Formats: sequence, C-alpha cells, structure tokens
Amino acid sequence: MQSLVQYVRYRKLEELLKNKQFKEADYETYKLMIETVGKEEGQEFNTEDFSTFPCEDLRTLDQLWAKYSNGKFGFSIQQKIWLECGGKVDYNTEHQLGNRLGWCKDGKWVNLNYSDLSFKLLKTTPVGHLPIVLGHDGSAGLGVWYIEIRSSRITTCDV
Repeated sequence: MQSLVQYVRYRKLEELLKNKQFKEADYETYKLMIETVGKEEGQEFNTEDFSTFPCEDLRTLDQLWAKYSNGKFGFSIQQKIWLECGGKVDYNTEHQLGNRLGWCKDGKWVNLNYSDLSFKLLKTTPVGHLPIVLGHDGSAGLGVWYIEIRSSRITTCDV
C-alpha cells in the first residue's frame, strides 16, 4: 500500500490521468521527476539522475500511467517495446522504437515537443507513446535518448 505522503504527492497526476488530460499529466510527471532528483523546473535530467531515480517513485509513475491509459502508456510499456526492437542503443533500434512509439514518422524524428505529439487515448495513438516527460516549454524530454538508462533502471526496480 502506498504511503499517505506518496499518495498526496501523486494526487494531482492521478486526477489528470483519470480525466484523460495526458498533456498536463506528462508535464506533471516531469515536475514530479525533476523535483525527486533535487532539480528545479526547467532543468534537464542527466544519466545519473535517472540511474539513481527512486524505485518506489518510478513504480508509482508507471502504475498510474498504465492504469489510466488501460495499459497503453507507461515506462514499462516503452521498455517492453524497446526490448522487442532489439534493446540496443544503435541507429536501427532507435528508429524502430521511434516508429513504434510514434516519435518517428517517415523515417524522420518528429519534433518531440507538445505540438508534434498526440495526447489523446485513441485507437490510432501508438502504444507506449507517452509519457515523454516534457518540461513546460516542451523541452527536456526523456525520449529515446534515455531509453537504455531507463530500461536498466526499470529492470533494477522491477517495474
């Protein structure tokens, strides 16, 4: 059972996800994650931030995304797809993943910002499309460039 402190901390994210406000939920996820690693809004994650991200927080974020998207979105879902694409950090794997997540179109990366992503839970929205974890201005995404680090942490944390 989640502690009350944890519950209170994630209440806003849960409400946003429950109401299918995925754009706002993605930003709230960014705020929660950046706060968790002791940084301020507007700052970006680095390798160390994600490789030491607390497992309980990572599980909570993933569970909320998965629950309120009917299993379509979440970090663990993105990891599963990454592994299906080969689980390597190389050009082919990254592009396969980008295509599967809808972050790549016609062989080119979309601008990973709020204007080029879908924030609706539709049949046509790719599985694993969210969260991308964008800052307020649409920057600081955890996109494909952090996938190997995320995958390692997700495995370590048994998410």
